[in-house]
Amino acid sequence: MRRALSQGKQVYIFISKAVQTEYETYKVNKGNPHFVMCFADDPRVYDFLSELYDLPKNNAIFPFESSQDIVNILRKQWAGLFHRFLNRQGHEPLPKTTSHPTFEKIRSLLSLPFGVHFATREELSGLLSSFGFASG
Repeated sequence: MRRALSQGKQVYIFISKAVQTEYETYKVNKGNPHFVMCFADDPRVYDFLSELYDLPKNNAIFPFESSQDIVNILRKQWAGLFHRFLNRQGHEPLPKTTSHPTFEKIRSLLSLPFGVHFATREELSGLLSSFGFASG
Protein backbone atom coordinates (compact mmCIF):
# COMPACT_ATOMS: atom_id res chain seq x y z
CA MET A 1 0.00 0.00 0.00
CA ARG A 2 2.81 2.41 0.83
CA ARG A 3 4.29 1.85 -2.63
CA ALA A 4 0.95 2.63 -4.29
CA LEU A 5 0.63 5.82 -2.27
CA SER A 6 4.20 6.87 -3.02
CA GLN A 7 3.39 6.47 -6.72
CA GLY A 8 0.30 8.66 -6.36
CA LYS A 9 -2.13 5.82 -7.04
CA GLN A 10 -5.64 5.98 -5.65
CA VAL A 11 -6.12 3.55 -2.76
CA TYR A 12 -9.50 2.61 -1.31
CA ILE A 13 -9.41 1.46 2.30
CA PHE A 14 -12.37 -0.38 3.79
CA ILE A 15 -12.76 -0.81 7.54
CA SER A 16 -15.41 -2.75 9.37
CA LYS A 17 -17.86 -0.25 10.85
CA ALA A 18 -17.48 -1.93 14.26
CA VAL A 19 -13.68 -1.54 14.13
CA GLN A 20 -14.11 2.09 13.03
CA THR A 21 -16.40 2.81 15.98
CA GLU A 22 -14.07 1.10 18.44
CA TYR A 23 -11.13 3.05 16.97
CA GLU A 24 -12.75 6.29 18.15
CA THR A 25 -13.06 4.80 21.66
CA TYR A 26 -9.48 3.52 21.48
CA LYS A 27 -8.16 7.01 20.71
CA VAL A 28 -9.72 8.31 23.93
CA ASN A 29 -8.49 5.33 26.00
CA LYS A 30 -5.11 4.68 24.35
CA GLY A 31 -3.13 4.93 27.60
CA ASN A 32 -5.68 3.08 29.71
CA PRO A 33 -4.34 -0.40 30.61
CA HIS A 34 -7.88 -1.54 31.47
CA PHE A 35 -9.31 -0.78 28.03
CA VAL A 36 -10.63 -4.01 26.48
CA MET A 37 -10.98 -4.23 22.72
CA CYS A 38 -13.89 -6.18 21.30
CA PHE A 39 -13.42 -5.90 17.53
CA ALA A 40 -9.64 -5.98 17.07
CA ASP A 41 -7.32 -8.49 18.67
CA ASP A 42 -4.23 -6.29 18.60
CA PRO A 43 -3.88 -2.57 19.39
CA ARG A 44 -1.53 -2.24 16.42
CA VAL A 45 -4.65 -2.37 14.22
CA TYR A 46 -5.62 1.00 15.67
CA ASP A 47 -2.08 2.34 15.43
CA PHE A 48 -2.17 1.45 11.73
CA LEU A 49 -5.52 3.21 11.36
CA SER A 50 -3.96 6.30 12.93
CA GLU A 51 -1.22 6.18 10.29
CA LEU A 52 -3.83 5.93 7.55
CA TYR A 53 -5.86 8.86 8.84
CA ASP A 54 -2.68 10.94 9.16
CA LEU A 55 -1.81 10.55 5.46
CA PRO A 56 -1.92 13.96 3.76
CA LYS A 57 -3.72 12.59 0.67
CA ASN A 58 -5.13 9.40 -0.88
CA ASN A 59 -6.59 8.27 2.41
CA ALA A 60 -10.06 7.40 1.20
CA ILE A 61 -11.25 5.34 4.17
CA PHE A 62 -14.73 3.85 4.11
CA PRO A 63 -16.48 2.01 6.94
CA PHE A 64 -18.68 -0.90 5.84
CA GLU A 65 -21.04 -3.46 7.34
CA SER A 66 -21.51 -5.78 4.37
CA SER A 67 -19.95 -6.59 1.02
CA GLN A 68 -22.85 -4.74 -0.63
CA ASP A 69 -21.67 -1.55 1.15
CA ILE A 70 -18.27 -1.99 -0.51
CA VAL A 71 -19.86 -2.57 -3.93
CA ASN A 72 -22.00 0.56 -3.57
CA ILE A 73 -19.05 2.69 -2.47
CA LEU A 74 -16.89 1.46 -5.34
CA ARG A 75 -19.68 2.12 -7.85
CA LYS A 76 -19.93 5.72 -6.66
CA GLN A 77 -16.16 6.18 -6.69
CA TRP A 78 -15.77 4.69 -10.16
CA ALA A 79 -18.70 6.68 -11.50
CA GLY A 80 -16.96 9.85 -10.32
CA LEU A 81 -13.66 8.78 -11.86
CA PHE A 82 -15.29 8.00 -15.20
CA HIS A 83 -17.22 11.25 -15.11
CA ARG A 84 -13.97 13.20 -14.64
CA PHE A 85 -12.34 11.12 -17.38
CA LEU A 86 -15.14 11.91 -19.83
CA ASN A 87 -15.19 15.61 -19.01
CA ARG A 88 -11.46 16.32 -19.02
CA GLN A 89 -10.47 19.57 -20.67
CA GLY A 90 -7.40 18.08 -22.37
CA HIS A 91 -9.42 15.47 -24.27
CA GLU A 92 -6.58 13.01 -24.54
CA PRO A 93 -7.24 10.35 -27.18
CA LEU A 94 -8.65 7.03 -26.05
CA PRO A 95 -6.42 3.95 -26.32
CA LYS A 96 -5.92 2.80 -29.93
CA THR A 97 -5.28 -0.82 -29.02
CA THR A 98 -7.55 -3.69 -28.04
CA SER A 99 -5.25 -4.83 -25.23
CA HIS A 100 -5.04 -1.64 -23.17
CA PRO A 101 -5.18 -2.22 -19.36
CA THR A 102 -8.20 0.12 -19.17
CA PHE A 103 -10.31 -2.37 -21.12
CA GLU A 104 -9.37 -5.23 -18.79
CA LYS A 105 -9.97 -3.09 -15.69
CA ILE A 106 -13.46 -2.10 -16.85
CA ARG A 107 -14.24 -5.72 -17.78
CA SER A 108 -13.11 -6.84 -14.32
CA LEU A 109 -14.94 -4.09 -12.40
CA LEU A 110 -18.18 -4.79 -14.23
CA SER A 111 -17.68 -8.58 -13.85
CA LEU A 112 -18.16 -9.12 -17.56
CA PRO A 113 -17.54 -12.60 -19.01
CA PHE A 114 -16.41 -11.04 -22.30
CA GLY A 115 -13.82 -8.53 -23.45
CA VAL A 116 -14.40 -4.77 -23.55
CA HIS A 117 -13.35 -2.36 -26.26
CA PHE A 118 -14.44 1.15 -27.09
CA ALA A 119 -13.01 3.60 -29.59
CA THR A 120 -14.88 6.76 -28.70
CA ARG A 121 -16.09 8.51 -25.57
CA GLU A 122 -19.64 7.96 -26.78
CA GLU A 123 -19.07 4.20 -26.86
CA LEU A 124 -17.58 4.29 -23.34
CA SER A 125 -20.49 6.41 -22.14
CA GLY A 126 -22.97 3.97 -23.66
CA LEU A 127 -21.25 1.01 -22.00
CA LEU A 128 -21.27 2.68 -18.59
CA SER A 129 -24.87 3.86 -18.98
CA SER A 130 -25.99 0.31 -19.73
CA PHE A 131 -24.60 -0.70 -16.30
CA GLY A 132 -26.33 2.11 -14.46
CA PHE A 133 -23.49 4.65 -14.34
CA ALA A 134 -24.41 8.22 -15.19
CA SER A 135 -22.13 9.72 -17.82
CA GLY A 136 -22.95 13.34 -17.05
